[in-house]
Order: sequence, then structure tokens, then C-alpha cells
Amino acid sequence: MRFISCRPAPSAICLIVVVAPGLLAGCQKPQAVLIDYSTAPMRFVIDHQGWPRPFKSPRVTEFAIANDQDELVWQLAATEGGGAEARGFAIVYGEPPRGFEQIFPDKGERPKPLIRGRTYFVAAGGGTNVYRMVFALPQDPMEVHLPKFPTSAPQ
Repeated sequence: MRFISCRPAPSAICLIVVVAPGLLAGCQKPQAVLIDYSTAPMRFVIDHQGWPRPFKSPRVTEFAIANDQDELVWQLAATEGGGAEARGFAIVYGEPPRGFEQIFPDKGERPKPLIRGRTYFVAAGGGTNVYRMVFALPQDPMEVHLPKFPTSAPQ
């Protein structure tokens, strides 16, 4: 039987081993979901800003909206594990994009209309990425011009 002895590593190497996984995991704060009031129905746009992870683009695999009464309004999930790339990904309210299915309300049912002046919470995620926004529909929708991002997941 043979044993291999290990010597303690210098502290600088230990620091690199501890810090490097955090760098590779892309420790970052959540990013915003943009809301485009200029379309009817409105669009929610996820446009990841920042450096992409090595060899991997950030993805969106789930999306949900809840109201200020903690009631789920609409929920989507990717039908395939990869989801959609989180750069210029637009979701039209009430219309699941290609590659996603509606979880709530039940399939075939339209989500309830959003009420002006009410507060809503939007969240999307995939892997370790988080995108979120708190918004209220304005009494008089202001026109917001965002680029016309595609509304479906790439195949």
C-alpha cells in the first residue's frame, strides 16, 4: 500500500483557490427587467449587462409576476433546460415565448389584465442569474422606446 503525503500549500495559493470559484461563478448583483409600455400588451425585456461567463452566456429559464397582495399573476418555465439567452430577450405579457410554457394560470388560460396604479413584482432567473423589477402601471402610460428584441427563445 502506498501513501502520498501532502504538504500544506502556501497561503497565497489557498487564497486563490477560495476566491477563484467566486470569480468564475460570476458573483454579481441582480439586474433589472426592463418594461416596455410602448407596446400593447406590454413587454418585459431582459438584456443582461456585463461580462459573460467564460464559454457560457447567461440564460433565462423561469419568469414570474406577482402583485402587491402576494398573488401569483403569471408564471413561465423553459420547456428545455437551456432556456433563452439573457441578452435582448423580450416576453410579451400573456404570450409565452417559444421554448417556454405557461405554469400559471393553467395552460390555455390568459393571465388577468394588469391593473393601472397597482404594484407588481417581476422576477426571472436561470442558473445563478437573477433579474427583477418592481413596477406599477402608470395612470397614463409613458412611451418607452426599447429596441425590438425577438420575443422567442432561439432554437
